[in-house]
Amino acid sequence: MRFAYPMQKFQDWVTQQWVILRGIKIKPEDFPWLMGPFGNLDAIGEDFIIQFAEKENLIIEKDSAKGIIPSMLKLNLSETDFSNLSKNVIGFL
Repeated sequence: MRFAYPMQKFQDWVTQQWVILRGIKIKPEDFPWLMGPFGNLDAIGEDFIIQFAEKENLIIEKDSAKGIIPSMLKLNLSETDFSNLSKNVIGFL
């Protein structure tokens, strides 16, 4: 039986251990949509982004705008759907 990496927050360790014990092993080629970038154990946050960009030969472009998209209008929602959006969601931009 394998064990989760011990040098991490206890809650993370318990979660990983649960997955090891109860999870189902998959073949990555059968579920390519699950595969994504994996971080190193010692990198989190902006460090991860920098390391990932270097590893994949990517360029990090910083924009002065905040948020994920420049405007909620880019979502092309109907007027009804747009009016149903929470002000907190719109303000997240």
